[in-house]
Amino acid sequence: MKECPNCQVHILTSRMTCPLCTTVLKESDKETTLKPSKFPPYKSSDAVKRNFVLRLLLFISIVVGGVSFLINMLLLETGLWSLIVISGIIYLWILIKYTIMTNYNISLRLLFQAITVTLLVFAIERFIPSLTLAPIGTRWALEYVMPFVMIATSLAITIIIFVRPLKYRDYVFYLFCMSILGFIPIILYLFKLIEPHGFIPSLICAAYSVITLLGMFFFGDRTTKDELVKRFHI
Repeated sequence: MKECPNCQVHILTSRMTCPLCTTVLKESDKETTLKPSKFPPYKSSDAVKRNFVLRLLLFISIVVGGVSFLINMLLLETGLWSLIVISGIIYLWILIKYTIMTNYNISLRLLFQAITVTLLVFAIERFIPSLTLAPIGTRWALEYVMPFVMIATSLAITIIIFVRPLKYRDYVFYLFCMSILGFIPIILYLFKLIEPHGFIPSLICAAYSVITLLGMFFFGDRTTKDELVKRFHI
């Protein structure tokens, strides 16, 4: 149970801000007992249609994935192209589950998508190099895709913070996490897991992370520090 100091109301929610005035909620000691409803649960026609569409989509996904795998096993000389089909189907369901059908913070969804896309293209590069135009042995997923996906995600979260300043506290933690992840490409380069021609994208990604962290330090208010301390339990 949380309390809004502005509206003087108690709210049973996991939100950080009041849904009425967007004031930051405080924890309340007041206990609330939820009474069972006297009415049967309402299930709208939209929910029924959505469940039917999801079941139909699941059926199509299983059929397409299974048929692709069987054909690929019969034609092994064409390469393991069925893996990209199955990976695409898995990514589609991840997209539906954690992006389209969720009320999670949009920054969390962006962070999740950045990680998922990077892993997907890495799998394509690693297991199905024949489907790419890059020379064999080129680690384009780590050298180009990962740095610029991380930069784009950090930039998107930054734009969201400027567009929705009242919800700054809800987004700052994910911007900090994305900035830390932005150092991964340059670390991989230092450990020689990325070829020399991937140095520039890795350096740009690391530089953008440094600029973002410095911006949070110099321009962030007390809320920034309090939120990071709370998240990391410092």
